[in-house]
Amino acid sequence: MRAEGIRGESLAEGYLKSKGYKIIGRNEKLMGIEVDLIATAPNGDVCFIEVKSRTTYSYGYALEAVTPAKIARYKRFINLYTQIHRLYDKTLRIDVIAISGDDVEHIENVGG
Repeated sequence: MRAEGIRGESLAEGYLKSKGYKIIGRNEKLMGIEVDLIATAPNGDVCFIEVKSRTTYSYGYALEAVTPAKIARYKRFINLYTQIHRLYDKTLRIDVIAISGDDVEHIENVGG
């Protein structure tokens, strides 16, 4: 992982913890799909979090890098993860932490 990605995930994790989230997984992989962070929200939701970071705006904003194809991969991951960990009674969602420069933006439930 590039230094930029490590920095972004570290910032995202610190942000989530400061908001009361509990990190339960980092860089989890299933069937060739990787999820950056998995966390339990203060309300009990299980969040599968894509972290996108940019050190500059030269290549666009971080959130622009989260494509419909990426969301579809996350949904496949969540289906497998739910079966393995028997999370049938939990509310699950896909969140994005977008880091552009020093700005951190948390977008909840991007997967619909």
